Amino acid sequence: MIKRIFAEGTVTYSKPHSEERLVKHGLTKVDIGNVLRAGTISEHPEWENGAWRYKIHSNKIVVVVEIWSESRIFIVTAWRLK
Repeated sequence: MIKRIFAEGTVTYSKPHSEERLVKHGLTKVDIGNVLRAGTISEHPEWENGAWRYKIHSNKIVVVVEIWSESRIFIVTAWRLK
């Protein structure tokens, strides 16, 4: 579902948190898109602040997203794995 929303729907970034994290970790929105397209969810979502949050992993990056609707996702934060 996340891959489909990324391709066809709306992606919103938390401001200023996610944008600050992208800069801090040397990530771009292209990096985030690559993780959303090719990453995996390997753990159960966490309920936080009234929404389910999913961690999407690549080999080097983690992106935390909330699914707001069938056509909209919200990027909460992202970081590079060490």
